[in-house]
Amino acid sequence: AGSVASPVWPVAQSEGQVLSKLSLFIYLLTTIMLLAAALSVGATMLISLLRRTQEMALMKSLGADVWQIILIFMTTALLLGLMGGAGGYLLSTVVAAYLGQAVFGVAIADQSLLLPLSLGAAVFICVLGMLLPLRKTLQIEPAMILKAGV
Repeated sequence: AGSVASPVWPVAQSEGQVLSKLSLFIYLLTTIMLLAAALSVGATMLISLLRRTQEMALMKSLGADVWQIILIFMTTALLLGLMGGAGGYLLSTVVAAYLGQAVFGVAIADQSLLLPLSLGAAVFICVLGMLLPLRKTLQIEPAMILKAGV
């Protein structure tokens, strides 16, 4: 009177479908969050542009090269991305360690390999969010801005 173990394929298949849908949802959510971050950076850079319009117009009127202006905005985006990436990495490490211990009762393995990925992604998002404000900056007509005293 022995028992026979047989796989329950419908249950396993159903779990696989749920996991694939959950993965798709996570990827979609991640994409939306990345776009929101790029829009936020774009808004930050646009505000920076609006505050520095006269300065940029003066630089252009004094003969500043387009690449010098691009360098100013790229440096700002790079620093913003590095600070955001480092902060995000540190915050996510602390939260993951807490949740791993509190929910699952295990310590999370060292994820230091994610630091370059976090920094790279943050810099990429900042540069992406900076493109439209940079384009607007390069279209500034120095004479009109300086004459208006904006």
